[in-house]
Amino acid sequence: MDVPSGAAAGRLGVDEALWHSTHWPTHAALVAERRAAHFGVAPAPDLDAEAALVFLPKGRERIRMMLALVAGALPPGAPLWVVGARRTGIESAADDLRAVAEPDRTEVGRHARLLMARARGGSAPDVDAWITSWTLTPGEVSLTVASLPGVFSHGRLDDGTRLLLQACPRLTGPLLDVGCGAGVLGVWYALQGTSAATLVDADAFAVVAARRTAALNGVDVRVEPADVFPSDGVFTSIVSNPPFHRGVDTDHTITERLVRDAPARLTAGGTLTLVCNRFLPVQDALDRAFGAHQVLADDGRYRVYRAERA
Repeated sequence: MDVPSGAAAGRLGVDEALWHSTHWPTHAALVAERRAAHFGVAPAPDLDAEAALVFLPKGRERIRMMLALVAGALPPGAPLWVVGARRTGIESAADDLRAVAEPDRTEVGRHARLLMARARGGSAPDVDAWITSWTLTPGEVSLTVASLPGVFSHGRLDDGTRLLLQACPRLTGPLLDVGCGAGVLGVWYALQGTSAATLVDADAFAVVAARRTAALNGVDVRVEPADVFPSDGVFTSIVSNPPFHRGVDTDHTITERLVRDAPARLTAGGTLTLVCNRFLPVQDALDRAFGAHQVLADDGRYRVYRAERA
């Protein structure tokens, strides 16, 4: 589960395996290599596995959730292995693994550990049991948000998102929310009357959360997994609080691709509106892609940028 890449899957040398990924680009790479692959939060419902190997995700709460889901999908006594680097929290994960499986032994490497245990059996917990919901009112309209462990800004409204909503309370549809997380931006604009909103995220947990957020607020939006952009569609507005982390590593490639390729997915006169940490060097990229940009808001930590396609 959650092998870091298709290349890593090949190096493991496993002949028969179902590669379960919660990261859409990794899933797509596995499918392209013609490997049996499943994308989602929980293991495939028809899973008939004799053992499971979990690559440790980021975040203690998500670790607990994934281990509970995987352990519950295995028969009693089946091997359950968890591997991760020390900097990702593998040492504390031993306690979380012990809560759902019988510990066996631990192999210690220079920078990583392999935890080995045996599944106790029993049924996997329902994903809904892990959903947290809360209500926020960033403007005149209240929004109920549903989230899952590890989803961006889990359980609260991110300050950057708040600044964007204050600086840009309305947008024209069709609208695309890139890196939607729990769906705050896309659903908020749908509640404001923006038509034809599409929300995309590479994380399976975010896709589930955003769909639930949309349902809780009674809005009809399209939510799907994607590697930055959906498979189709041209939009009048693209909005984003783009992620700049992949696991514990900083990754600016999503923002770079978003800015570079946004003009091709916008109608003439369409706009890209995004909020970023002030230290992210996006101004030059916006000018290269669009010819110019505006700063709509700056609170000292975040900036809201807007660029318009000619």
